[in-house]
Amino acid sequence: MLLAAQTLLGGLYLAILFGLCLGAVTGAKALYILRRGAQRGPRPPETADPPEPAGPVVPKKPKPKESDGRAVYYIVEKKRRPPKASYAKPKKIRFEEDGEPNGR
Repeated sequence: MLLAAQTLLGGLYLAILFGLCLGAVTGAKALYILRRGAQRGPRPPETADPPEPAGPVVPKKPKPKESDGRAVYYIVEKKRRPPKASYAKPKKIRFEEDGEPNGR
């Protein structure tokens, strides 16, 4: 009976410790979020719809760079490794019982 009571007390201790740690982490995150919001200041009120511009919207054309009038094209190719025609002869690996492998 005594063993069961101590097991229950150990489980209760772990549950309380878990709750304290969970509360501490949650509280720290909440304080961080509140403090970060206070540093930024209050948000300006949002309007329902943005104001419309006075006239028609005309997109601005980008100014062309000064060049000699010819178009420049860049060719980019992926570097490829040529396939090997033949492979090296496979190495033989020996395992020796008395110490150093491969006859060293």
